[in-house]
Amino acid sequence: MVDRIEVAKLSPGFIEPDIALMPETERCELWRAINAAFAEYEDFIGKPYKRFTTYEQFIQSLTAETNHYLLIKDGEKSLAGVCYQEPDELSETLYFGTLWVALEYRNMDLASQLIGQLEREARKRGLKGMSIQLYRIPTLIDFYRRRHGFVFAIDETRGQMVKYFDCK
Repeated sequence: MVDRIEVAKLSPGFIEPDIALMPETERCELWRAINAAFAEYEDFIGKPYKRFTTYEQFIQSLTAETNHYLLIKDGEKSLAGVCYQEPDELSETLYFGTLWVALEYRNMDLASQLIGQLEREARKRGLKGMSIQLYRIPTLIDFYRRRHGFVFAIDETRGQMVKYFDCK
Protein backbone atom coordinates (compact mmCIF):
# COMPACT_ATOMS: atom_id res chain seq x y z
CA MET A 1 0.00 0.00 0.00
CA VAL A 2 1.32 3.42 -0.97
CA ASP A 3 1.23 5.94 1.88
CA ARG A 4 1.68 9.07 -0.20
CA ILE A 5 1.44 9.91 -3.86
CA GLU A 6 3.75 12.75 -4.90
CA VAL A 7 1.76 14.84 -7.36
CA ALA A 8 5.01 16.23 -8.81
CA LYS A 9 5.87 12.70 -9.98
CA LEU A 10 2.58 12.21 -11.84
CA SER A 11 2.05 13.15 -15.43
CA PRO A 12 0.45 15.61 -15.92
CA GLY A 13 -0.09 16.08 -12.14
CA PHE A 14 -1.88 19.33 -11.22
CA ILE A 15 -3.93 20.74 -14.08
CA GLU A 16 -6.60 23.39 -14.53
CA PRO A 17 -8.52 21.88 -17.41
CA ASP A 18 -9.72 23.98 -20.33
CA ILE A 19 -13.41 23.18 -20.00
CA ALA A 20 -14.10 24.11 -23.61
CA LEU A 21 -11.62 21.46 -24.77
CA MET A 22 -12.65 18.76 -22.28
CA PRO A 23 -14.38 15.90 -24.14
CA GLU A 24 -17.94 15.11 -23.08
CA THR A 25 -16.91 11.60 -21.96
CA GLU A 26 -14.30 13.10 -19.62
CA ARG A 27 -16.86 15.54 -18.21
CA CYS A 28 -19.24 12.63 -17.49
CA GLU A 29 -16.45 10.64 -15.85
CA LEU A 30 -15.53 13.62 -13.66
CA TRP A 31 -19.18 14.12 -12.60
CA ARG A 32 -19.46 10.45 -11.60
CA ALA A 33 -16.12 10.52 -9.73
CA ILE A 34 -17.10 13.59 -7.70
CA ASN A 35 -20.50 12.15 -6.78
CA ALA A 36 -18.94 8.80 -5.83
CA ALA A 37 -16.47 10.58 -3.55
CA PHE A 38 -19.27 12.51 -1.81
CA ALA A 39 -21.61 9.49 -1.41
CA GLU A 40 -20.00 8.48 1.91
CA TYR A 41 -21.43 11.59 3.59
CA GLU A 42 -25.04 10.50 3.34
CA ASP A 43 -24.88 9.11 6.91
CA PHE A 44 -24.25 12.65 8.16
CA ILE A 45 -26.65 14.35 5.77
CA GLY A 46 -29.44 11.84 6.46
CA LYS A 47 -30.26 11.01 2.84
CA PRO A 48 -28.45 9.80 -0.28
CA TYR A 49 -25.96 12.53 -1.07
CA LYS A 50 -24.69 13.63 -4.43
CA ARG A 51 -22.63 16.78 -4.79
CA PHE A 52 -24.25 17.47 -8.15
CA THR A 53 -27.78 16.02 -8.37
CA THR A 54 -27.91 16.35 -12.14
CA TYR A 55 -25.31 16.38 -14.87
CA GLU A 56 -26.66 19.78 -15.94
CA GLN A 57 -25.98 21.17 -12.45
CA PHE A 58 -22.40 19.89 -12.70
CA ILE A 59 -21.90 21.47 -16.14
CA GLN A 60 -23.26 24.76 -14.79
CA SER A 61 -20.65 24.69 -12.00
CA LEU A 62 -17.92 23.55 -14.37
CA THR A 63 -18.56 26.36 -16.83
CA ALA A 64 -19.33 29.21 -14.38
CA GLU A 65 -16.98 32.12 -15.07
CA THR A 66 -16.03 32.52 -11.40
CA ASN A 67 -15.26 28.82 -10.81
CA HIS A 68 -11.87 27.21 -11.39
CA TYR A 69 -11.32 23.46 -11.21
CA LEU A 70 -7.95 22.08 -10.19
CA LEU A 71 -7.46 18.36 -10.82
CA ILE A 72 -4.79 15.83 -9.98
CA LYS A 73 -4.44 13.48 -12.91
CA ASP A 74 -2.25 10.53 -13.71
CA GLY A 75 -2.48 10.01 -17.43
CA GLU A 76 -6.16 10.20 -18.28
CA LYS A 77 -7.38 9.27 -14.78
CA SER A 78 -8.61 11.99 -12.42
CA LEU A 79 -7.50 11.05 -8.89
CA ALA A 80 -8.69 14.12 -6.99
CA GLY A 81 -9.82 17.68 -7.47
CA VAL A 82 -11.20 20.88 -6.04
CA CYS A 83 -13.23 23.86 -7.18
CA TYR A 84 -12.24 27.35 -6.09
CA GLN A 85 -13.91 30.64 -6.82
CA GLU A 86 -12.49 33.77 -8.33
CA PRO A 87 -12.40 36.20 -5.39
CA ASP A 88 -14.12 39.55 -5.79
CA GLU A 89 -12.23 42.75 -4.96
CA LEU A 90 -13.53 42.76 -1.35
CA SER A 91 -12.53 39.15 -0.56
CA GLU A 92 -9.76 38.51 1.89
CA THR A 93 -9.84 34.75 1.39
CA LEU A 94 -9.82 32.25 -1.46
CA TYR A 95 -13.05 30.27 -1.17
CA PHE A 96 -12.96 26.64 -2.21
CA GLY A 97 -15.33 23.70 -2.09
CA THR A 98 -16.10 20.40 -3.76
CA LEU A 99 -12.72 19.01 -2.69
CA TRP A 100 -12.81 15.30 -3.50
CA VAL A 101 -10.50 12.30 -3.72
CA ALA A 102 -11.42 9.08 -5.55
CA LEU A 103 -12.11 6.30 -3.03
CA GLU A 104 -9.16 4.16 -4.12
CA TYR A 105 -6.74 7.09 -3.65
CA ARG A 106 -7.78 8.15 -0.14
CA ASN A 107 -5.19 8.48 2.64
CA MET A 108 -2.40 9.18 0.15
CA ASP A 109 -2.10 12.90 0.94
CA LEU A 110 -3.78 14.11 -2.26
CA ALA A 111 -6.30 16.36 -0.46
CA SER A 112 -3.48 18.00 1.50
CA GLN A 113 -1.51 18.59 -1.67
CA LEU A 114 -4.57 20.21 -3.28
CA ILE A 115 -4.97 22.47 -0.24
CA GLY A 116 -1.27 23.35 -0.47
CA GLN A 117 -1.69 24.28 -4.12
CA LEU A 118 -4.71 26.44 -3.22
CA GLU A 119 -2.69 28.16 -0.50
CA ARG A 120 0.03 29.00 -3.02
CA GLU A 121 -2.65 30.41 -5.34
CA ALA A 122 -4.18 32.50 -2.54
CA ARG A 123 -0.79 33.90 -1.52
CA LYS A 124 0.07 34.65 -5.15
CA ARG A 125 -3.14 36.70 -5.36
CA GLY A 126 -2.21 38.61 -2.18
CA LEU A 127 -5.12 37.19 -0.16
CA LYS A 128 -5.00 36.87 3.64
CA GLY A 129 -6.25 33.29 3.81
CA MET A 130 -8.59 30.58 2.55
CA SER A 131 -12.15 29.53 3.44
CA ILE A 132 -14.50 26.58 3.01
CA GLN A 133 -18.08 25.84 4.09
CA LEU A 134 -18.61 22.63 6.14
CA TYR A 135 -21.61 21.02 7.81
CA ARG A 136 -21.68 18.40 10.57
CA ILE A 137 -19.15 15.97 9.08
CA PRO A 138 -16.74 15.29 11.95
CA THR A 139 -14.02 13.61 9.88
CA LEU A 140 -13.80 16.59 7.52
CA ILE A 141 -13.93 19.14 10.32
CA ASP A 142 -11.13 17.30 12.10
CA PHE A 143 -9.07 17.08 8.88
CA TYR A 144 -9.25 20.82 8.19
CA ARG A 145 -8.62 21.74 11.83
CA ARG A 146 -5.77 19.41 12.70
CA ARG A 147 -3.97 19.04 9.39
CA HIS A 148 -4.39 22.52 7.99
CA GLY A 149 -5.14 24.98 10.80
CA PHE A 150 -8.67 25.99 9.79
CA VAL A 151 -11.05 27.31 12.46
CA PHE A 152 -14.77 28.03 12.38
CA ALA A 153 -15.53 31.67 11.72
CA ILE A 154 -18.68 31.79 13.90
CA ASP A 155 -20.29 28.49 14.99
CA GLU A 156 -18.10 25.66 16.33
CA THR A 157 -19.99 22.85 14.58
CA ARG A 158 -20.79 24.01 11.07
CA GLY A 159 -20.47 26.86 8.63
CA GLN A 160 -17.52 28.70 7.25
CA MET A 161 -14.05 27.56 8.27
CA VAL A 162 -11.15 29.89 7.62
CA LYS A 163 -7.39 29.75 7.69
CA TYR A 164 -5.52 33.03 7.84
CA PHE A 165 -1.90 33.12 6.85
CA ASP A 166 0.75 34.35 9.26
CA CYS A 167 1.21 38.08 9.10
CA LYS A 168 4.98 38.36 9.33
